[in-house]
Amino acid sequence: MTFFATILGVLILILLITWILGYNGLITYLNWVEEAWEQVETHLNKLMHDIPTFVEVIQPHAKHEQQTLEKLIELRGHIHSPHLNRIEKMAYQQEISQILTSLFTLQQELPQLEEDERFQKVHENMVKTETKLNKAISIYNNTVTKYNTKIQKPPSNLVASIHNFHPRDTIEI
Repeated sequence: MTFFATILGVLILILLITWILGYNGLITYLNWVEEAWEQVETHLNKLMHDIPTFVEVIQPHAKHEQQTLEKLIELRGHIHSPHLNRIEKMAYQQEISQILTSLFTLQQELPQLEEDERFQKVHENMVKTETKLNKAISIYNNTVTKYNTKIQKPPSNLVASIHNFHPRDTIEI
């Protein structure tokens, strides 16, 4: 074997190892993005699960807010649509969050709500879930940013373009 053939063989081996490591790294980052999204979905589903109980508890006290409660239920129904992408789901979640915030302020206007233990418990659970959801979104955004950076930096960008790794969108909070 000649010196040139040895150098060529080592170079090909280095390129092959770099390619494999780059591909495996991209798969790892992509899995982290998906895992972070699953955490967002878990907390989002928990929040959506609590909405009917919240509506049931608040409805007798806030008859004048019937239209708002119906809008809340409608948005909850939309968020479970299989045709929505992540950004659209989170847009619905933002609307739901705004409505919940306005409904939570009713507690100050309606003294019977402040005394209702079920309302206090549901309110506390929903606030905790929203906090966890916002933290999960932050982790998701951080993970997506790292993934997007990984697919833009050499030599991973070459592997990413050939294997169709595409940038992901972060979620605005």
